[in-house]
Amino acid sequence: MDRPTLSRKIYTKRASFALAFVFLIMGGLTAAFSVYELREAALLASEGVDTTGVVIDRSTSVTRRSNGSTSRNYNLVIRFTGPDDTPVEVNRSVSAGLYEANRTGSTLPVRYARSHPTTIELVPGQTGRTGKIVGSIAIGFGIALLISLLLLLRGTGAQRRAAQEGERRMATVTDHKRIGKAKSNRWTFGWEAGTTRGRSGQVTTEALPDIGAPVAVYVDPRSGRGWWEGDY
Repeated sequence: MDRPTLSRKIYTKRASFALAFVFLIMGGLTAAFSVYELREAALLASEGVDTTGVVIDRSTSVTRRSNGSTSRNYNLVIRFTGPDDTPVEVNRSVSAGLYEANRTGSTLPVRYARSHPTTIELVPGQTGRTGKIVGSIAIGFGIALLISLLLLLRGTGAQRRAAQEGERRMATVTDHKRIGKAKSNRWTFGWEAGTTRGRSGQVTTEALPDIGAPVAVYVDPRSGRGWWEGDY
């Protein structure tokens, strides 16, 4: 009996693969931002200079999210005297409270790094705290990534075993289920082989077998789960 040829879609078509990919991207981005913030915090701690800045401009902007909601961003342009009496201007995103507390012409304390004067901190220790918080989020994404990978390996292990060692059975198509919009060309179908039931992966309308049609499935000898031969 010919066995199904294992292809990469046994991995890429799984929800756990998509989740792992998302967690990898989000974890990488948050980890990079955490490292950046912690490096700035270390720079401010090692060569920080305390001075007073003047707000020379302030502005707000609105960002629209993909779900239709909006968020407001607050910015202050701050001028202060840097090393060798050099004037420095920095446009800084701030909290709503800090924005409302400082009008144009207001003065506020500024801490800057001597070797890189545009690296500043308006609230003592804020840069380090932000780096640690974002780092914790990155760790959370890393844990979620590991869990997703374990689920992926567990699921694909059973499917591989079914293809390589499992019994081939003839099942009957029991139903069709469209994926996505009403006119979508993507479907899944349910199948039944005695007491063993399952659902196919995504198929196009052209490849969708009729309800009642026979299809070949392979059953994992350990878990008892089965997969349609087209899922390989």
